[in-house]
Amino acid sequence: MLKDVTGALADLDHAIEINDYNDVAYFLRGSYKCESGDYKGGREDLLKAELLTNPYSLERERSDPFWDVINHLNGRIKPGSKDAGAYLVRGYASYHLGRLDEAIKDFDRAIKLGTSDNLAYIFRGNTKANLSRWYGATTDHKGAMEDYNKAIGLDRKDAEAYNARGIFLREMHMTSQALSDINRAISLNPSSPSFYYSRALLNMQINNDIGALMDLNMALKLDPTFMGAVNTRKDLLKKTRPQPGKEHQSSMFSE
Repeated sequence: MLKDVTGALADLDHAIEINDYNDVAYFLRGSYKCESGDYKGGREDLLKAELLTNPYSLERERSDPFWDVINHLNGRIKPGSKDAGAYLVRGYASYHLGRLDEAIKDFDRAIKLGTSDNLAYIFRGNTKANLSRWYGATTDHKGAMEDYNKAIGLDRKDAEAYNARGIFLREMHMTSQALSDINRAISLNPSSPSFYYSRALLNMQINNDIGALMDLNMALKLDPTFMGAVNTRKDLLKKTRPQPGKEHQSSMFSE
């Protein structure tokens, strides 16, 4: 990472102005902000990067920007370091590289140091949830739920925390509780396309195709380039398109 933080932030601001869907630019800008003590601004950028990227969709290489951040912070974090923000950012980078055990260690350190933000609990919960998905470990399942509960306890107006817990509850087939959490997330931040997408997946799971399509349409209204919503909507329309002789089906399911 560059030493000239002010210049780097200006360059990243410009990169985001050119392409508002540049997940790497948001991640790097969030990292710089956290390092400089702007945890609120850094938090917003890291969450935006989280929305824009799928951490496991690509084979990460050593030249990946996430590795650049890890290498930079490895040199900065000394034994006994009390920089909670640095641990938070390095843990986030490790999470996106699939280094889940390393990510948890850094989130543990950030939490132990008393980070003032609940983001470490959200990210640690997400990491434990992935470990639970991959390995079926009940301890990780329990730990993920505890972290989401803690994140919400620290800030009951944090829409991201409710959405994260709602996604996890949906995967555990606890659909009524999941719906309550995701509805709460939407009420707190109705402009987030990812929350409508979360509810669309839940509606599909409980066979509420009309509700799912309404949520996917809303997600795409807020963000027409949201590929997850684009592809899910296409699949749903194929499934529900009116068959010959059944034209009375809702026109909602027409392209």
